[in-house]
Amino acid sequence: MKRLNLIRIVSILLFSLFLASCETNQSTIDELSSLKEEIETEGDEFDAQDWENFTNRYEALNEKMSKRKYTAEEKREIRKLRGKIAAQMTKKSFNGLKKQLEDLPNMIDDLTQSATDFLEGFADEIDK
Repeated sequence: MKRLNLIRIVSILLFSLFLASCETNQSTIDELSSLKEEIETEGDEFDAQDWENFTNRYEALNEKMSKRKYTAEEKREIRKLRGKIAAQMTKKSFNGLKKQLEDLPNMIDDLTQSATDFLEGFADEIDK
């Protein structure tokens, strides 16, 4: 997963450098669409580093896009894509939180058992 993401990041960077000189409004919109596809298909598997990388790329793209002039139709498409990305980010975050909350009872049981075992061992040594 991480190797695949590293390859994807390097590919995107190289592709971005190649297209930088001939970049069009549509190419930035396509890049935004690519980010939407990425989060839809892989967002459930993102770890903290993946989220940081994704967010950095999203913010950098938005910064780049803010310096361009778009038609009304392009602006509409951009707003829709941004809305879909924001929805996916929210959905994936809640799914991650849900997973953690589902694991919470097991974590509490493990912690309780660890504390019980520790105290039992401690008491055994004190009683000697």
